[in-house]
Amino acid sequence: MRALSLALFAVACAAMPASAQKFEVHVLPVESMDGLARWFQQKPAPSGVYPRAQELVLGKKIYFPILVTRLDPSLHGPLELVGDIEIVAPDGKSQVMKKCCRYSVADRSGIRTAILSNVPDFEMEATDKKGMYTLRTSVTDGQQTVAGTDQIRYGAPAKEPAAANPAASAKTAARPDSPAQSEPAQRRSFSHTDRSRCLDLPTQAEVIRCAEGK
Repeated sequence: MRALSLALFAVACAAMPASAQKFEVHVLPVESMDGLARWFQQKPAPSGVYPRAQELVLGKKIYFPILVTRLDPSLHGPLELVGDIEIVAPDGKSQVMKKCCRYSVADRSGIRTAILSNVPDFEMEATDKKGMYTLRTSVTDGQQTVAGTDQIRYGAPAKEPAAANPAASAKTAARPDSPAQSEPAQRRSFSHTDRSRCLDLPTQAEVIRCAEGK
């Protein structure tokens, strides 16, 4: 029975398509898509860490391109990558964009990496929760779905001010008409521009610039 099981396992492995090779998915917070394109175009091949954004800043756009690596360059035929992205705030609330980003080519031969087009851009508001934001993404090629994650901070975590008069502070906190208690929470929305036309451009650099809207 053991020999039969091993034989069946070997047959099953031999029958698996080459496209079942698992690729990798990354979400890259950057301040400039042009800067990311220049980093990728370095000769010789780029090394070290890509020029990532260090933090989210009030009133400043940050881009979250989805990068897919370890694609099998020997494969032929069409390639259609579709990605989702989720932004999770420090309080656990999240925003999800389904099928926001794509990469499509008629023949995948020679392709090892891809940056999905329709790159989301995010601009924080003063009312947004400060702290660490988690970036989650998943990409499917129609046969398998692979996830990736990263984090980026928005400002410093909010701290309670020191109370000079404990009795007065307790009285203020108990007031039902305190603005912090009476104002309803607002759901954060992120901008996302549909630029499907970018997918038809001939080079990766042009796709990146188009995805940024340039």
